[in-house]
Amino acid sequence: MAKDPSLDSLDQLLNKRMTAFRHERYEPGNPEQMKWLTRAVNSVFGELSAEERELLVKDLVLSRARTLESEATKSTNSLLRDAGKTGQFPLDWFDDAHLPISFERIDVNDDGKESKTRLRVKLGYATADDFRAWIATEKRRLDRATAASDNAVKGCLVMIDALDQLNVPYLMQTKDEDVA
Repeated sequence: MAKDPSLDSLDQLLNKRMTAFRHERYEPGNPEQMKWLTRAVNSVFGELSAEERELLVKDLVLSRARTLESEATKSTNSLLRDAGKTGQFPLDWFDDAHLPISFERIDVNDDGKESKTRLRVKLGYATADDFRAWIATEKRRLDRATAASDNAVKGCLVMIDALDQLNVPYLMQTKDEDVA
């Protein structure tokens, strides 16, 4: 389910305030250094209408539900990792039988075209084919993650080259210069 489009203007305002309040350098886990984020939120909160607040609450509850579902899937993945480490069928699997595994099923039609269906299946109802599909999904995810990470590293190298070429210590000094 997509985010409510009514929140787009709020997102734009919040992004604008976050940009204004964000420190040049900070530690995300450091509460003292993250006070800027609270200031940005507080500066926006007072401007919200009752309708916008209601939309935010619904969006927050939906987001929380998605987080809980994601955590449930991670718990199942942890159980699978533990079974992989020990080589043993998990004795306590029944405690987690209600938790889902998440995977893509790929079907090929008569014309040879693939169609993907994302599925979640409770662990207690997963078949051998479901586990095979999960394995294939994980391999594709790992390949995508590796490619994305490789591209991000290459992007960092481009930034380093630009800084070195321009002989500047940080990117903001390049704002008015030709970076190529």
